[in-house]
Amino acid sequence: MLLRILSIVFVLYSSAVLGAESSGENNAAKPLVHLYTYHYKPPFLIDTHAQQGFYYDVVDYFNEQSELYQFTVTYLPRKRLDYLLGQQQLNGIVMGVLPKWFDDTNEQNYQWLPGFYPDKDAFVSLTSTPFKYINQASLTGKVIGCVAGHYYVNVNEAVEKELAQRIDTVAEYQVLQLVKKRRADFGLISESTFKYFAKQSDFTGNFHVSQKSHDEYSRRAFITSTQPKLHEEIRRLFALAQSTGSWQSLRKKYE
Repeated sequence: MLLRILSIVFVLYSSAVLGAESSGENNAAKPLVHLYTYHYKPPFLIDTHAQQGFYYDVVDYFNEQSELYQFTVTYLPRKRLDYLLGQQQLNGIVMGVLPKWFDDTNEQNYQWLPGFYPDKDAFVSLTSTPFKYINQASLTGKVIGCVAGHYYVNVNEAVEKELAQRIDTVAEYQVLQLVKKRRADFGLISESTFKYFAKQSDFTGNFHVSQKSHDEYSRRAFITSTQPKLHEEIRRLFALAQSTGSWQSLRKKYE
C-alpha cells in the first residue's frame, strides 16, 4: 500500500513539474523589437494611448506573422533618435525615412529596407490664392509655413538667400492653420497627412495642392540591430508584406 501511495505521489509531482515547465515555455516572452518613429503625425501615429495609426497596424501584422519576436511602436523625437543611434542603443527598425535624411545616400551606414509607403511633400495653399510650384524661383517673395526642424531642399536655400520667408510651427496641422489664417502663402505638408486630415468630418478649409510636389518618395526603414537572426526575420516580414499585398491593404484605410 505504501509503495502504491509513493508511486501516485511521484506521478503527481512529475506531472506538476512538467506542467510548470511547459507553462513557462509557452508564456516565455519573445524578444521585444521596437518600430521607432520620430513622425508624430497621421496616418502613421494618430493616437498613442489608443494605439491607432498605420504603424500600430504594421506591428499587429508583424506580431501575427512572427513566431520569433514581439514588435512594438516607440516614438522618439528626432534629436533623441539621433543621439541613441550615435550611442548604438537602439534595437529595432527606424520607420518611414529615407537614406538622404540620415546622411546615408550610399546606404553604407545602416541596413536599409525596401520602400513601403509612397508619399510626397506637397505645397498646400488656399483655393482663393492657389500656389503653383515650378522651381526655386516660384518661392520668391513668398511666406512659407513649415514644420520646425525639417529641412526642405530649395526652400531652405531660398530663405538663406532672403528670397522667401519661412514660418516654423510644431506640426503639419498647425502648418495648415497658418495657411488658413493667411499668415503663410502656402505650407509644406506630407500628402499622406493632408489626405488623412481631408477625410475627417471636422476638417474645414478650402485648400489647393500644387500639381508639382516638392519631393516624391517611398518611405523606407532601416535596421538598427546587429543581430543576424533579427535582420533575417525583419527582411522576411517586409518581403512577405510586399508579396502578399499586405502593405497596400494596411495603407488602404488611410488613403
